[in-house]
Amino acid sequence: MKISILIPRALILPICLFSLTTQLCAQQPTQTPQPADPHGQMHTPRTPQPASSQSSNMPASQEIHKTDGHPPFYDYPFGSPATLHRSITLEQAVQLALGNASLYRQAQIDERIASEDIRQARAAFLPQFSIPLTYIGNTSSRYRLPDEPLTFSFVASSAINETSAFINASGTVDLAGRLRAALRRSRAQLAAARAGTQVARRALVISTVDAYYALALARQKRRLADETLALAEAFVKITENLKARGEEIGESDVLRARSAALLRRDELEQARAAEAAAMDLLRVLTGVDFATHIAHPLLTNDLPTASDFNGYTEELLKTRPELSQLESLKRAALEDARIARRELWPDLTYSLNG
Repeated sequence: MKISILIPRALILPICLFSLTTQLCAQQPTQTPQPADPHGQMHTPRTPQPASSQSSNMPASQEIHKTDGHPPFYDYPFGSPATLHRSITLEQAVQLALGNASLYRQAQIDERIASEDIRQARAAFLPQFSIPLTYIGNTSSRYRLPDEPLTFSFVASSAINETSAFINASGTVDLAGRLRAALRRSRAQLAAARAGTQVARRALVISTVDAYYALALARQKRRLADETLALAEAFVKITENLKARGEEIGESDVLRARSAALLRRDELEQARAAEAAAMDLLRVLTGVDFATHIAHPLLTNDLPTASDFNGYTEELLKTRPELSQLESLKRAALEDARIARRELWPDLTYSLNG
């Protein structure tokens, strides 16, 4: 007597997963679990390669950072080939970004230029010293007695070859206040440049922190997408095996499982591309070579706490460098207008020779 049991369609997926687990436990031998990577990554075990005589003499530090094959969890189709491996913490990434050529370095140069402008504005109050050298040469006079020495031919000259040198001191007496206004303008521009340096530094640090955590998030998404694809492909295999054994699994169920597996594979490829793009962005900000694979330590070692955000108050927002930069630029513009008005005033200059 043949008895047929009808299984609801909603119970097919749990039954398939349970049978997959039992089959894997029965067929595969027990393996020693691989230790976790100190950077928060699980390394896939590889086939041991015969070690050469050169690699045996290599120091341990070089063996850790140099890789002969592909680095773990790195896909070359979506990035440049990497031959080096480097682990970077968040503080190290920020320091590398601050030392790299960026808008922050340009802001520091602008600050030094503004400081030199103040020095030039102060020097405008001081007299300018010069030593003009004058030479006057003329022909000897043709009208002289036979016993007289050679003499000059022009009455205004003192000798045939005349050289004169005087110390000259010239300057401007700032009666109109134009030089004082220029000094105040230079000081305001220096304050604006310093505030701009702080703005550029803060923006660079925020961009580096965002890129660092974006890489960690993209790497975790790719890892989850890889695991999800493995489960989807295993479910396809179970569905095909059940259909081959004559279970109540239709062709539509097999096609649906294959479609889900293809969708998971597409998500994995997108996650790989996102991880490569995030790593390239962090390389650009930190100046790390594109041949270096960037890893990160466990992020759970330095988690933010609520006390880190308690210091943000309304008074703290008023001290932002953007606001002080705008105020300094406003003062510089007012001094420019004052200089333009003082150009119409009379001024006093002096020149002393001695």
